[in-house]
Amino acid sequence: MKTTMKKFFRMAALSLGMAALIAASGSSANATFSYSTTVSIDPPGGSSATTPGGVTIAPATPITIGGVTETGFSARFGNTIVSLYGTARTGFFVPGTNTLDLADVAAISTTSTPPGDSFTVGYTILLNLTNDGPPPSTLPLTIKGRLTVSGASTGSGTITNFIFPPSSGTVNIGGVSFSGGVDSYSPPTINGAFGSIGGTVTAAVPEPGSIALLGCGLAGAFGLFRRRKAKLTA
Repeated sequence: MKTTMKKFFRMAALSLGMAALIAASGSSANATFSYSTTVSIDPPGGSSATTPGGVTIAPATPITIGGVTETGFSARFGNTIVSLYGTARTGFFVPGTNTLDLADVAAISTTSTPPGDSFTVGYTILLNLTNDGPPPSTLPLTIKGRLTVSGASTGSGTITNFIFPPSSGTVNIGGVSFSGGVDSYSPPTINGAFGSIGGTVTAAVPEPGSIALLGCGLAGAFGLFRRRKAKLTA
């Protein structure tokens, strides 16, 4: 009897392993994903451009954060410059919830006298969410918002952020359902630390077919065990 039970557990383990392997090979839910963002300040300026409000828009000086070089655009009004930079991240897994850093924000001001510089600029973030495959596939998403700079100077000032709706939604890529949105903002410090525009994305669990496949593997192993037991009893 002990020998028969050992065989059953071996068969069950083998069935589970094979079912999991088949499920993994047929389900994008076990793949890794990556994303990158491209940002622009509206109206986007391939070269310097001045808006009707007197804000000058131009490509920002590239920066390197964590070994990644980020590029973007800057908006200048008076002696204050606000810059937005695109970001990228690789190798996050699904299913699960992941935090997205959609854009980094910097602010520099040389204005020293009150009331400081105040202006508003719109921006666009193009998010490319990629299933690393195989086969690889990419889904672009567009996010629009507005930054409002108030009283920026060398010693003070605030920068608030507003995201235009829709700020959240659900998309499907590579057979996996992603739900998420832009839900966080850390303002930059004038002449200090960077800020960021962020969000979260949650990937669905593997589809029911994968779970059913695991169940079939167990059922098959249990059926084999019962047939062998019947033969021993006879």
